[in-house]
Parts: sequence; C-alpha cells; structure tokens
Amino acid sequence: MKPAAGSITSRRAVPAFSTQWPGTSIPLAQGKKVRILAVQGDERLKAIPDIPAIKEEGIDAEWIQWLGISVPRKTPAPLVAMIKEIVKKVGQDEAFKKTLESQGAEARYMTSEEVEKFIKEESDVVAKIYKSLLAEEKNK
Repeated sequence: MKPAAGSITSRRAVPAFSTQWPGTSIPLAQGKKVRILAVQGDERLKAIPDIPAIKEEGIDAEWIQWLGISVPRKTPAPLVAMIKEIVKKVGQDEAFKKTLESQGAEARYMTSEEVEKFIKEESDVVAKIYKSLLAEEKNK
C-alpha cells in the first residue's frame, strides 16, 4: 500500500486532496475506509459511475494516470512493429478492457504518434502550472 493510502486508512492523516490509483482506492471505498469525492478525469469511471468527474463539480482541471510501453531506441524495426501490433490487439480486446474496468481503469489505445502528442501536451500543461506556482512563490 502506498504511504498516503496507509496514512489515510489508519486515520493518521485526513487529506484535503489525494490522488490514488483507482484499483487501490475503490476497494478502500467499498470497505468504508475512505470516501471518493470525485475522479480527476473529464468523465466518470465505469467502475464507480455514481462518483462525479471533477469537471462536473465545477473544477476545470483534469489529471489522469496513464501507462505506456516503450522500448530502447535501438530496438530492431521488425520487433518494434511486432510489439506495436500485440499492444494494439490487447488494448482493443474486450475481455482485457472489462478486466481493467472492473479495477477502475480504462484502456485507451493510442498509436506512437498519438502518445508523443499526448505527452507533449501534458508536459506543456504541467510546465505552465509549475511556472505559475514559481511566480506565486517569488511574489510572496
């Protein structure tokens, strides 16, 4: 268990805001150890459809956790192509999607180009947030 989740469930800490992986948070909520107030994506999660998305609560923000697969730069092209095809097949498999959804996660297959664009956009957003926070700190 991650330190934040352990502190919450042992009642050593009561956070105003905490980000946890749905697969660990949902069982804690089902066991009445924590209460999930909202999900941080722009849509509700299928595993907990009664929990609103943060945007529904009037907060124009989103922070989703995501996973990807990468290979070393010098991986031979035929192997890269094979891995891409396998990942695409698995990412679009309905049984795989349902397994993820039961744990509070959702599969969204993206091509390499889409992932690169996504990472660039997310990096730009995070950089803007950090610059804003640094500017606020300097003005204190």
